[in-house]
Formats: sequence, C-alpha cells, structure tokens
Amino acid sequence: MKFTIKTPVQGFTPREVYSIFDFELLSALSPPFVKTEALVYEGNKTGDRIAFMLHSPLGRWNWTGRITENHISENEIYFTDEGEKMPLGLTAWKHTHKLIKSDKGCTIEDRIVYQGKNHFHTVFIFPLIWSQFIYRKPLYEAIIRKRLELKG
Repeated sequence: MKFTIKTPVQGFTPREVYSIFDFELLSALSPPFVKTEALVYEGNKTGDRIAFMLHSPLGRWNWTGRITENHISENEIYFTDEGEKMPLGLTAWKHTHKLIKSDKGCTIEDRIVYQGKNHFHTVFIFPLIWSQFIYRKPLYEAIIRKRLELKG
C-alpha cells in the first residue's frame, strides 16, 4: 500500500525546516495516545540508524530502521527511512520525508509505502497508519515555527 500526504509550511525554506527534522520533532508529531521514546537516533543521512519504543494503551512496541537515502539541494531535500524491525505485523516500511521549495515556503511530503503480513492485513491497518500522518498536518507548521523562532 502506498500514499502521500502533502503539508504546506509557509515562511520557511526546505533547509530551515530540515535543520529541525530530528527526534524532538518526531515526538512532537506523535498522537497523544502514543508516546515515542528514542532508543537510537543517529540522524537523517544514509546509513544512520533509528530505534524507538512506542508506548500506547494497547501495548509497547520496538521499531528499528535505517536511513537508506538522502538528498540535499536548494529546491528539494529528502531522506528515506526503511523499517528493519516493525510492530503490528508490518513486513515492509519505506517512508520518504520530502521538503520541496514553494513560492510561500516549502511543502512537506510524507510518502509512505508499507506492507502487512498479507493483503487483508495491509488494508486493515491502513486507517491506523493514514490517521497518524493526517494528525501531523495541522501540527507541522506550528511546531516548526515555534522551534525555528526559538533557534533563531
């Protein structure tokens, strides 16, 4: 299954937004019923490792992955994380975080490709995964603005 969610962020360049793409941002974007605890966060460059524990009312799960590609230019920045150990019966995960320059700032594109243990499972968990990324849309600009102004 694959889907893309686009979120405009006004007033900031891709480089400015990328400068705060870190575990603190990931935690701030997590839904209130899921606490994300960093175990390893090496960064967003090819080969970097990520590992965290997800805490929810339904249980705790480990997630590990690796950054498999990254690219930085004036108009576009992206990095891709691929899951290695994933919860909820996921057998494949690829998430490309893309920051694209626009007239008013930049657009964040979350491109997700995932697979469950079978077709039914893949379709069944879609609403859970999709809603996690839709939840981020109204938060991105406010969190990014606040963090960049504090950094500033």
